[in-house]
Amino acid sequence: MSNSWAHTIKQLQIILGKFDEEHTSQKLACLQSIRSSKINKINEIITYHELLLFMITHPDNKAIYLLAYNELKRLALHLKKMPLSKKQTLDDHGLPFTSMCTRFSHDAFFWLSQQHDVQLCFDSFANQATPLNELLKFTLPSVERDETSAGLSNDELLDALQVSKNKRLEFLLQQFSTIEHKPLLKDYLWDSLKAFVTIRATKLSYSRSFNKLPHKSIYFQSSILKNFDYRALIDSPLPKPESCDKNQLEIVSAVIRKSMLLTMRETDPATYINVKTIRLYSLERGISVAIYGMDAERLLPLQSYIGYTLFKNGYPIAYGGTWVFGKTARFGLNIFEAFRGGESGYIMCQLLRVYKQTFTLSNIEVDAHQFGKDNPDGIRSGAYWFYYRYGFRSIDPEIKFLAEKEAKKIANKKGYRSSEKTLIQLAESDISLTFSDEHSPSFVEINLHITNLIRKTFKGDRTLAVKTCIAEFCVASKLSSSEQLKHKSALEEIALLSKALHKHDTKSISLLLTMLSTKENDPYRYNKMLMQLLH
Repeated sequence: MSNSWAHTIKQLQIILGKFDEEHTSQKLACLQSIRSSKINKINEIITYHELLLFMITHPDNKAIYLLAYNELKRLALHLKKMPLSKKQTLDDHGLPFTSMCTRFSHDAFFWLSQQHDVQLCFDSFANQATPLNELLKFTLPSVERDETSAGLSNDELLDALQVSKNKRLEFLLQQFSTIEHKPLLKDYLWDSLKAFVTIRATKLSYSRSFNKLPHKSIYFQSSILKNFDYRALIDSPLPKPESCDKNQLEIVSAVIRKSMLLTMRETDPATYINVKTIRLYSLERGISVAIYGMDAERLLPLQSYIGYTLFKNGYPIAYGGTWVFGKTARFGLNIFEAFRGGESGYIMCQLLRVYKQTFTLSNIEVDAHQFGKDNPDGIRSGAYWFYYRYGFRSIDPEIKFLAEKEAKKIANKKGYRSSEKTLIQLAESDISLTFSDEHSPSFVEINLHITNLIRKTFKGDRTLAVKTCIAEFCVASKLSSSEQLKHKSALEEIALLSKALHKHDTKSISLLLTMLSTKENDPYRYNKMLMQLLH
């Protein structure tokens, strides 16, 4: 890679977010110049790859889109041919035909082991990992458990169990799958194992370059949209979700999972995604949003943790989740690094639109950590004012008053910026965007009701409280023994909720009973019934 090519890449970085005719011509010239150069050094590959991803998701026109996409293909071919010794410097970036060595949950590795575009290989155990002797006693057949008390090292134990080196990951994944029925225990034991695994991409589909949804048409960018009526956008009627068959939903699910793993991230909704709950909305400016719930055994008590992935021209560019409870939700925004500097505000408002209208929310809250609490990056970037611009206000009245005074200074004093001290003060309160004055109890308030019930009625005896509430609910609802077993995980929370809120009438019991059977597969209907119960 010549110095001139490196210089051209720097030029591209400068003009990347500019979309007038002059800069579009410059981008085209830069791409054509780079295309004619050989890739003979690797120190600029990662930078160039990120620029190409941005241009594909924010293309000025068809010519730039096709050039950028073909350049991704050229990079991929080069990486495929590159000797392993050179390619290692590009590991852990999610590029085509490269590797990463990392730790993920058992479920993530198990899912990857079923895919056809990667090869997995056990690498090592981290220092201070719990010895296999201590862990395999929970999983091995009883006749082999003597081996786990012989004081062998991990390698010696695996040799004694006749597990060849190339089968060690497969063996570990299978062993921990034997306690699948106890997911929290499985997670704890797997995490304590601290197993590092090498993931090698063998096909283009396992790369950030080509992990994308099929997209009907490409949106061409004429500007970066900064100024718009955010409230009008959030209130703009949401289209119906895309009609997707089972195979299409599986494709969406796979792209969502890979988008996280390729960036060495995990979130519970992406790892434990319930494919049946995926809703995919096609929106404006090339944006589509997928929201989704989790598998039954991973659901949170009472509230619904609904993940999202936002796509632009089919590529995942943002991810996160929202904790929904009745008419209130707690929201978090994360944009992948390659796409920052784009339309962050517009992206957030499209997500707020989806959540607000899907769940008919009256307000959405953001945790203070997102914009500065115990988060130096949030303070440095002045992230509080990003949310303020789109209608979020501090929940604490005193901090809200401070923000209003500070906002006036910013508006009236040219070049004024909030001090670090002020931003730290502003980060002492969560913020909220309110859509209506209609109030329903929050998750924290309901939790407090349940805690008070246990303290007052059962003198703090939680075992007795759970047993009694379940028994009373089962009698009132005439729930059969088989149904009790079927919905065991949700029965405890529903029974405690019924008792704490004094919901014993026939109508409420019927509603709670339906919530019990609905929660596992339809978080959207479940939350509507929760709102009805809390009304």
